[in-house]
Amino acid sequence: MKSPASLCTVLLCLLLFGAISCKKKEETITPTPVTPTPVTPTKSSAKDLKTFAFNALTPAVAATIDATAKTIKAEVPTGTDLTKLVPTLAVSEKATVSPATGVVQDFSKAVTYTVTAEDGSTQAYTVSVTVGKSSSTAKDYLFFGTETGGLQAFDAATGMKLWTYAANKFQISTDPYLLDETIYFGSGEKKMYALDARTGAKKWEFQTADVIRSSPVVENGTLYFGGNGLDKKVYALDAASGTKKWEFAIGSSAQASPTVVGGVVYITSYGDKMLFALDAASGAVKWKYPTSDLKNGVCVSNGLVYVQDNNNKGLLALEADKGTVKWRFAASGTINNSPTVINGFVYAASYDGILYALDAKTGDKKWEYKTKFDAHFESSPIGANGVIYVVGSDSFLHAIDATTGAKKWSAAKFPAYSSPIVTDDGIVYATGSELNGKYTPAIYALDAATGAIKLTISGGTYSSPDWNPIT
Repeated sequence: MKSPASLCTVLLCLLLFGAISCKKKEETITPTPVTPTPVTPTKSSAKDLKTFAFNALTPAVAATIDATAKTIKAEVPTGTDLTKLVPTLAVSEKATVSPATGVVQDFSKAVTYTVTAEDGSTQAYTVSVTVGKSSSTAKDYLFFGTETGGLQAFDAATGMKLWTYAANKFQISTDPYLLDETIYFGSGEKKMYALDARTGAKKWEFQTADVIRSSPVVENGTLYFGGNGLDKKVYALDAASGTKKWEFAIGSSAQASPTVVGGVVYITSYGDKMLFALDAASGAVKWKYPTSDLKNGVCVSNGLVYVQDNNNKGLLALEADKGTVKWRFAASGTINNSPTVINGFVYAASYDGILYALDAKTGDKKWEYKTKFDAHFESSPIGANGVIYVVGSDSFLHAIDATTGAKKWSAAKFPAYSSPIVTDDGIVYATGSELNGKYTPAIYALDAATGAIKLTISGGTYSSPDWNPIT
């Protein structure tokens, strides 16, 4: 039999063994730490141009953004200088834009903004800004040149004279050309003028070598016209300053008004019988085509140039890009004016009193309209709202259905040397004469639908009128 001391020793050993065993067991189940794999964040591809505004203007102008077409359009108040506008814009988060927000830009032409996303992808937006007109203060101005020298401006609604620019008593020798708030014209003192259309104040003048017969045209900030007689040049001037950009020696008199389409200036010469296509930016010749003596301009539409063919008493259609003949039309008399193209028809009036409507693509005749007594047409036909208006030597203004050739109405009192104009509100303005026992020149306003005379403005006229609302 064991003693109590022995039993105590055994129990103590058992307790120590158990403690050691438990400690070892706990150590074997301790988990091994796991290091997490790092996750690379995805870079944003967002590249939207969210807002675009001119906050410095009063009131501020917010542009319209077309997210599908990627275009931005804004209309700013009349008188705003488009060349010095500062836009404020916002883009997608983490994206950048060039040009940057808050930087002065020239918006007289379209400006491209490129948004770059965080991932490096890009999206371009085209911004176009136009100058609007204030309807609350707009007034319809009517302009025409006089035989005795001077350009006159009238309120088109009342006939009240607003101002006269004397031009040193020389005849206004071209039709006036109105763009925005500037009126341009050539004079018998061999100068091209630019006036403030609201006040008649002179902005600039440009001296040439002879009387200017070629009516000016402005396109993309450049004024184009031809030199007459001794001058024998085509000019391109900065429309804002009158500074010469280039000149082209045409070799003969250029009395016709130029036509500018697609970066090309089309103009005819009178003496050397040539139609020129010139690069609008440089004046370099793109092509030329021999014609007849021409004092009238051409019409360009849908890739074709329509021009008189006086050698064959008809009309020519030439390819606009290379000057090759597309088709010819033989008329019964000489085409003595500029043709007009509207809705797939080309209209041309002949010296023997016939207005022709031709298929613009093929030259096939659709109809003809003949005046009484073979009264010839010398003014170019113009069209508006499905009606063709043309003046004949019978002193009648003829209104003709553009589709059928049927006469809608005719009105007397109108000499043949100038073309009428039609305004947006359905008024035809034409130079004429008051029938009071003698020739008294005047401007008439007629209802475009009926021919009824609504207003008479007395005064010696030389040019066709021009019209536009001006603030």
